[in-house]
Amino acid sequence: MSGRRFKCYTERNETVTTFLGRKHNSVMTGHMKNLLDREEIQNRCRQRKTITASSLSPRVLERIPFLGHENILGTHKNTLEITTEEYISKRADCIIGVGAAKGCADLYVDTKQWLQNGNWVGLEIRCGPLSYSFVGKGASTLDLKDQNEIVLRKSDFASSRTLALRCSHAACDVPRRMINLLQDPNSSGELIIRSLPRKLDDEFVWDLP
Repeated sequence: MSGRRFKCYTERNETVTTFLGRKHNSVMTGHMKNLLDREEIQNRCRQRKTITASSLSPRVLERIPFLGHENILGTHKNTLEITTEEYISKRADCIIGVGAAKGCADLYVDTKQWLQNGNWVGLEIRCGPLSYSFVGKGASTLDLKDQNEIVLRKSDFASSRTLALRCSHAACDVPRRMINLLQDPNSSGELIIRSLPRKLDDEFVWDLP
């Protein structure tokens, strides 16, 4: 049903309905009336009184700091990686950060559960004043046991190093300005992992009950 694109929650004691990210009050527009009637939306909201705006927003699962390195190239077309190792050669063209605070094995339990349940994640790389974001997907096939590496893949290939599959971007997509900054051994960056709702037609939407 097309109504599944609505997300419904309680905000400041008022019922708010959102359609693909745009807020409307409980007085429905003509377009919304064609999808779900007002009474059904209100009933569904009442059934989810415990849902809050913050619980429906993307939640930060991990912040993983890492360092730059002079041999960082960031040219790989299918993967992006950070590693706890402090030295890499120029053959490691997927790596955009070294000296990372953790590998897959040390991710928080909540993060592992979110990924292994097949959920989507928002992935953000920060370096200095720059930020670059994309998305990836978890899977039950991820064992997340590698101690040293975190790999983000465009493909469905899962290994102990893999954190996310079907990623929308790889190392080659990271802006060259950011790669240039990360080629400075004195630079530092951060990988931020956020929980995302279900993906549908290139939009991230929450299911109604």
